[in-house]
Amino acid sequence: MNVFRAALSRDFWITGIAIARYIPRAFRTKQIDGNLFFTEQKRQEYRRRVESLKQDSLRRWGIMEVDQMLHHLNLACGGSQGFYALPDESYLISRTLFK
Repeated sequence: MNVFRAALSRDFWITGIAIARYIPRAFRTKQIDGNLFFTEQKRQEYRRRVESLKQDSLRRWGIMEVDQMLHHLNLACGGSQGFYALPDESYLISRTLFK
């Protein structure tokens, strides 16, 4: 599909409208202090929430089962904190544009 035909498509304009509507909200959103995530009180809260999970707990975010979700969180958090050496599967464009 050439660029001109893509600019006439309905999806192109709907996406542009969604982006234009989001921009004013982005400036009004209150910033969150990321260090609050690592307080002892929050750590205990996260631990209580994980310990309260059961094998038959209802899904809340997508299609993962409880054990899949815990494995995913374990890799994500452990990889970012240096417990695991996960391979870098990103590519140049994603590392530069999507920061």
